[in-house]
Amino acid sequence: HPCRLSVYLAREAPVAAILRRGPNEWVQLSSWRRDTDAFEHGQWFHGRVYERRCDISPDGSLFVYIAAKQGPRHDPDDIGEAWTAISHPPYFTALALWRNLGTWYGGGAFVSDRKLLLDATCSFEPHPKFKPRGIRIDPCPADSAPWEQRLLMGGWHLAERGFHPRTHRRVGRREFWE
Repeated sequence: HPCRLSVYLAREAPVAAILRRGPNEWVQLSSWRRDTDAFEHGQWFHGRVYERRCDISPDGSLFVYIAAKQGPRHDPDDIGEAWTAISHPPYFTALALWRNLGTWYGGGAFVSDRKLLLDATCSFEPHPKFKPRGIRIDPCPADSAPWEQRLLMGGWHLAERGFHPRTHRRVGRREFWE
């Protein structure tokens, strides 16, 4: 697969987190100081990070992501194959961590520097070795995914969901945001 970049701009600081996906099953997290155009390349992760369900805090100091490592591996902390974690970019090292039941859901969206909306499908009981400190955790609204919350907080609004013009039933996953 070709290399892909996903950029998360902090809403209140000239900082961004960048996920570089590729080659193959590798992901790198980097920080970008937009005021000085300086980059700090951080950790590589051998596995999958689901870009659409990640977010950076408004001040740019925290990053929430969902990751997975499929197949047999050494797991001394009993984390499992998929998890949602908070880290300091440009590093994936977990400050707080929740186990996920698979990779269809998970992740979160920062409401403020110290308040996170966690996907309701995550275990709300944090991993005993990785409990959040100084961060309030609330569930994401039941009718909304974390990435939708991130767009709404960024000033976007949902213009149209893919509805059939005659039946007015949802068609596929097509959405239009403005």
